[in-house]
Amino acid sequence: SVVPAPPMRLGFLGGDSRLVDALAAALAPDHRVNVPDARADPWAGPTRDALDSFRGTFAAAGRLEAVVLCTWPTTSLTGPAAAIAVEEWMKHVEWPIACWSNALVAAVERCADGGSVVVVAELPAALDVAGHLAHVVVGEALTALARSLALAEGQRGVRVNAVSTEIVTAPEQPMGSPPPLRSFPGRAETEVAGAVRLLLDPGASGITGMVVRADCGRAW
Repeated sequence: SVVPAPPMRLGFLGGDSRLVDALAAALAPDHRVNVPDARADPWAGPTRDALDSFRGTFAAAGRLEAVVLCTWPTTSLTGPAAAIAVEEWMKHVEWPIACWSNALVAAVERCADGGSVVVVAELPAALDVAGHLAHVVVGEALTALARSLALAEGQRGVRVNAVSTEIVTAPEQPMGSPPPLRSFPGRAETEVAGAVRLLLDPGASGITGMVVRADCGRAW
């Protein structure tokens, strides 16, 4: 008889209940920790205190076999780039990058040797970037950090990968050729969760520093 493998100890940061519930079916999350509001006032003392508290709470969880960090925003800065004020840029771009980067570094620190970290970020395809500069800059920053951490942590067998989505920024009427899969832009509980499970699976032991686009082929 085949003895089933024990459930993976999974930590989950940020995101929404759809993705948490979908991963729970196969991965039995150990716990979920909320990341401070990445759209809050970057100069507010309570926000900085919340970030420090988050790191302490997550560190107390001990080592985890896997960590998923979902950075989907609840609000965003849209519109022409030339019309974006400096204060708005700092609030919707620089501060979110700081918050999510701290969370990703904490996730890698808590990941056990031989474990896996997946960061889920919104990163629209080139055809769909108009009016979404903030999403693009934050998404590119996080995927670049994931690749850097993959290089730094490879010596202890920790894999760090990213899943990019177009859940938030998908246009109602896509320009150019339609995506090859009619399910575009996909759903959190199906396409996105499936990509995350793919990267967390031990069968993906040779994959690190990669960005998997769970966008139904829109980036082609």
